[in-house]
Amino acid sequence: MKVLVVHNRYRSEQPSGENNVVDAEVTLLDEGGHQVSLFERRSDDIAAMPLPRKAAVPLMVPWNPAVRKELAARLRASRPDVVHIHNTFPLLSPSVV
Repeated sequence: MKVLVVHNRYRSEQPSGENNVVDAEVTLLDEGGHQVSLFERRSDDIAAMPLPRKAAVPLMVPWNPAVRKELAARLRASRPDVVHIHNTFPLLSPSVV
């Protein structure tokens, strides 16, 4: 089975049990013989963004059309059997659902 795991990783300064769950899920699915791929964003990347892009992050939290388009292209290309969405805040947004 082809599985796409979608997740926005929490900041590394704030360790997250959810990040651990995602990592464990990917490992278990892979060990179970499934083809697993990730569609991720990392909250740590916000700090390195240019100021205008960083200022726009709160505006993209409710709906991020660029990420929605990117995920749609990924879905068309990889055709997963299952998409498992974890955290969408703040860089993915509910648009991925």
